[in-house]
Amino acid sequence: MNELADAWAFVMAHVDSVGPDPNIEIKPIWVYRVAEMDDNDDPPRHFSVVVSGMVPDPEP
Repeated sequence: MNELADAWAFVMAHVDSVGPDPNIEIKPIWVYRVAEMDDNDDPPRHFSVVVSGMVPDPEP
């Protein structure tokens, strides 16, 4: 995800499906592609997003 707002939108779209105690992690990451960069270029920032939790098994 390229923008922080996109990362939060992903979280909000999935948080209800992971149970009552979700774990949410958003981290900025930079992807270095040496062959595509000049000396003065900053690498583009992206975001890694993980939404996880415990969903109880349905009762039989």
